[in-house]
Amino acid sequence: MTIKHATGFTLVELLVTIVIVGILAAVALPSMKGLLLNNEMSIAQDGLAQMLQQAKTLALSRGVIAKVVVAGNQATLTLSDNSSIDGIGGASSVSLAFSNKMTVSNETFTFNPSGVVQLAASGVSITATGGTTRLVSATPLGGIQVKH
Repeated sequence: MTIKHATGFTLVELLVTIVIVGILAAVALPSMKGLLLNNEMSIAQDGLAQMLQQAKTLALSRGVIAKVVVAGNQATLTLSDNSSIDGIGGASSVSLAFSNKMTVSNETFTFNPSGVVQLAASGVSITATGGTTRLVSATPLGGIQVKH
């Protein structure tokens, strides 16, 4: 007579494994939320910096005044001659919306046809709900600065 041994996991082993996985998930969740918010802030900061660079480039290449207005949770790029941004009859303005998980300060950046900022702007601060703040600004000569 041979005795057969059952293979597999016992109920106790499965329950212990589930409890350990649950504890690990509970520990990792807060840092994962912070990572996602940090990523959203980077996207907002980079998007605004790119919009400012595009405004400077359009002002230089077309000889017009390019204005970026940041108000509420949105930034809008327009040209003084109301021409299309893409130069082929498309939209006359471009907008960038920021996440509702962050607060963005109001500011206006005006680039003259030489690519110089006409009105010295202090910069736009992007603040997350957790308190982390980032800054995007333009120097008087039109350089774009990004600070973490």
